[in-house]
Formats: sequence, C-alpha cells, structure tokens
Amino acid sequence: MALHGEFYPARIVVGANSNDAFLCEDVGADVTEVARGIGLDSRIGHRFLRAGLGWGGSCYPKDTAALLGVAAQAGYEMPITEAARTVNFQQRIRIVQKLRDVLKTLSGKTIGILGLAFKPNTGDIREAPSLDIIRQLVAEGVNIRAHDPISIPKAQHAMSDIPVDFIEDVYIRHYISLIEMFVMTPRSEV
Repeated sequence: MALHGEFYPARIVVGANSNDAFLCEDVGADVTEVARGIGLDSRIGHRFLRAGLGWGGSCYPKDTAALLGVAAQAGYEMPITEAARTVNFQQRIRIVQKLRDVLKTLSGKTIGILGLAFKPNTGDIREAPSLDIIRQLVAEGVNIRAHDPISIPKAQHAMSDIPVDFIEDVYIRHYISLIEMFVMTPRSEV
C-alpha cells in the first residue's frame, strides 16, 4: 500500500512536468497559471503541480522502482509507472538541452548552480536532479560553480569524482558576475 501511495503523487508531478509544462510551452500558455487552476480542485492540490526538474529524494524514485519490481515478480506490467519514471528522468536531459539551445555551446562556459538538494530547506541530495544535471554539464565541458546553503558537504562527497567548484558564499560578487545562473532548488534567499 505504501508503494502505491508514493506512486500517485509521483505520477501527478510527472503529469505537471510532461503534459502541463510541455504542452503549455508549445501553445504559449503560462504553466504556473494552469497549475494554479488545476490546484483549485481539492482532489488534486497545488503542491504536486509545480513544473520543474522532476522528483528526487528517497521516496518516489525508490518506491516507483520497487513497485515495478513487485509487479515484474508477479508477471504484471505497469506502463504508467514506467512512463512516469521515464518522463521524470527525461526532465534532467531536457533542461540541459534547453541550456544548449540558449547558450549555443556549453563547452568552456561557467554555469552557477543554486540549490543542490532535491527539495528546499533540506540537505537531502538523494536522487537530486541537480547531481545528474551537473554531471551532464561537466561531461560537456562546462565549469560548474555550485551553491546550496545546507547540502554542500554531501554534494562534495557525492561528486568527488568530477570537478565542481563549491561556493559557500553565494554573494561573492566575482563569482556571480562571471557565470550563467541556474536555480535548481527554489530557495527564499535566491
């Protein structure tokens, strides 16, 4: 039951990212306004309708994978759950493509990443989209300068195999003036 309980909000987040965000972008609608309208339905709620980089953390990734494992053992396919996971992880690839489209070339660029945790006001980087995105960017020759008010020590450990410049003080002017900024985790101070 717990696995199914995690799947439903995870599916809603993916719906907001794939259906709502992609479609709104293509037709010129404001995804924030669409999500606000959908969130007025008390059966849904606005918390899970914010389009973004996809879900991370310890629950949705682990529990959707476990649900697929249980289903496979029973000889049952769960294409909606599989699609939710696929779309969620495609968000990480899609955002790098968007950066490539805007900046034209990524190699040699310096990009600042604000927010490393998978959700605000935590130090939790488990399955954080930011880590996959940073790895993609570094693989394309990007210099990364990353800040998070809480999770830098954990991120340093998790990404010790790649070159990332972790910035403790995001307000250091010479760092900010040299880079493209990219907010991964919404924070009140950003």
